[in-house]
Amino acid sequence: MEKFWSDNVKDSTLPVMKRNEALMIWSAVCQALVARNHPKAFPMVKKILGLFDDATISQHAARCFGQIPNLEGSTISKKNHAIIRLLYVQKLLNTIGPEIKANYTPAIASAKSDAYLTAVSTLTPSIPKGTYTQTIDAFIPLLLRGLELQDLALRANVIDSFVTIVTKNEKGANEVIATHLGTLIGAMLKNIRTEEGMPLTVRLKVCALRFLTGVAGMMNQEDIQPFKSRVLRELQVVLDDRSKAVRHEAVAAR
Repeated sequence: MEKFWSDNVKDSTLPVMKRNEALMIWSAVCQALVARNHPKAFPMVKKILGLFDDATISQHAARCFGQIPNLEGSTISKKNHAIIRLLYVQKLLNTIGPEIKANYTPAIASAKSDAYLTAVSTLTPSIPKGTYTQTIDAFIPLLLRGLELQDLALRANVIDSFVTIVTKNEKGANEVIATHLGTLIGAMLKNIRTEEGMPLTVRLKVCALRFLTGVAGMMNQEDIQPFKSRVLRELQVVLDDRSKAVRHEAVAAR
């Protein structure tokens, strides 16, 4: 496997498509090893993190990493007689989570920083109930920084992570969100209105509106009351958006 890595993934002189294909094979092997808690799994996963410095494939590497715990639709299943250990996702997060926090730096125009945000936003839906609050609490500072990204696709991914948090509504998650509620609501309102010189994508607006809908159902009324009038005022404007999907979500958010 070391030779495969150096000859097909690590070598920056190779065509990007070939490296991406090889990386998908590598991450598939990682997924199988992680699921069975194999001792070689985590050194192999950490090699993927090492690619976050490589701007040519950093985003692909981040998505591959984020998908490792997600076995849905995979051939790695009990039905196919695969070995899937209990708490394998928790072990991955406990091993890799601190490294993500330690290595992420909010540098401007940094491929590495953007890759970490993509990895965390891809990883969020796979976080299990048992460690959800603890893991999200650790990743929140990183995700909050992602709300200011210039890349609208990446920003939408980050907001979608917050949508996952509020819609899963796991025990303790409301306390994590409540701590940053003002910041989050303010950020979402900035991402639902198209202003001159600041075009927004439909997906970005939809994700932000879904967060507002989810947080209203998740939090106590006394928590959201201070923001209610401002949110309703902004939603009134969004009801006239050109996109039917955006208008639909704005109605739901009201």
